[in-house]
Amino acid sequence: MQIYVCVKHVPDSAANIHIVDNLKIDESVPFLLNPYDEHALSESVALKNQVPGSEIIAVCLGRKDAESTIRSALAMGADRGLLVETEKMCDSMATARGLHAAIVRDGQADIILTGKESIDSEGMQTQFRIGALFGFPVATNAASLDIKNGKAIA
Repeated sequence: MQIYVCVKHVPDSAANIHIVDNLKIDESVPFLLNPYDEHALSESVALKNQVPGSEIIAVCLGRKDAESTIRSALAMGADRGLLVETEKMCDSMATARGLHAAIVRDGQADIILTGKESIDSEGMQTQFRIGALFGFPVATNAASLDIKNGKAIA
């Protein structure tokens, strides 16, 4: 089973974040793996243990320095990481399209996990847009996730 986990490179919420030109944050603050995506990674490791032979692929859309977020995902148990590099700020639709294209190009997604939201934009839309692009059902705020007879039960 190929388990894709979408991860986001976000500013550290413990840092002093300053707004520049009334439209963006000062990007000299430390960035890290979105905490909600850490939960998705942990759950992907549990799924991998349920279904031997599974592979976890962390996929991220962001600037080159988002590579550190991919490395964090690898340290948490991902087998591989994909970074879709862009210098632009992307809305949830552009993000979903970029992640979708990367996953399709890489392999066959059996399941895609995401955090419930990102701590920077808190849009809570990307997972629904990815689901629509793949034609997959989407479950949010799941208290548990199991694989039985090749089906995900949330």
